[in-house]
Amino acid sequence: MAHPSRARASATILAGPRLALLVISVVAALLVVVPAACAATVGVNTYYKTLYYMAGTGETNNVSVSLASGTFTVSDPVANITAQYGGCTVSDAHHVTCPSTYVKWIYVSTSDLDDTVAIQTATPATVNCGTGTDTVTSVVTTSDYLAPSNCESVNAPAAAPPPPPPAPPVLSAPLLIGKTSATMSAAGKVSLPLSCDQAASGDCTGTLVIKLAHSTAGKSDVTASRRGAPNILGRKEISLAKGKKKNVNVSMSSRGRGFVTRHRRVRTTVVIKLNQGGKVSTNSQALTIKAPRKR
Repeated sequence: MAHPSRARASATILAGPRLALLVISVVAALLVVVPAACAATVGVNTYYKTLYYMAGTGETNNVSVSLASGTFTVSDPVANITAQYGGCTVSDAHHVTCPSTYVKWIYVSTSDLDDTVAIQTATPATVNCGTGTDTVTSVVTTSDYLAPSNCESVNAPAAAPPPPPPAPPVLSAPLLIGKTSATMSAAGKVSLPLSCDQAASGDCTGTLVIKLAHSTAGKSDVTASRRGAPNILGRKEISLAKGKKKNVNVSMSSRGRGFVTRHRRVRTTVVIKLNQGGKVSTNSQALTIKAPRKR
């Protein structure tokens, strides 16, 4: 055993850039207190305040170290673990528990083959992965708290999830009106520019109906609608090849002409119902109709 004064100096808890010095001291101590064995060994070196795990050779270890309620749990489903020193006890062949009273550091050595180590506590840890392709994950990543050596993968980021599937395209209505307001002529006609989408499933053939918007209809109009007279101001049969545009003149009904003339500016809803190869579609657009200028 080392001289007492030198031992006290080695036992000082170090952090940050001096972590490597502590690791050397701990490893040296463990080589003394841990006998060679085929099975993995877990114990606490109370002099160095270190919980250690020493793997046997020829094992692909899967070590995890956790801390809860003042007790460390070391598990490895691959290895048969024996307990050694520091009050550690065997829970079963693959689990050992140790009190945390004297533990300030963790040391894990996995020897050979491709091993995995998970440090699931914020206790500073040194991991010697040995030979093979090894992986270490830890809840802490700073050099003051984690010192891996011979480890090929340390806290590698999780694989990015696959991108979500693209949103379905927003399909526009097959037939659109190219304006939101129009002026009624003195003859009671409303000219509307129409366009049939090139991507439409067929030619745009159907009916265009101008209805009084609900927010515009007065009490008498609502009453008339309830009696079976819908608030229709104009109607037009339409036929337009896909990818084409044209202006159509919608003749307003006498009621529609009178309503626009009286109110000067009327909010309406244009309902377009199309039949494209047996597929019926309906869409609507808002349209403001203005009365012709007075002479």
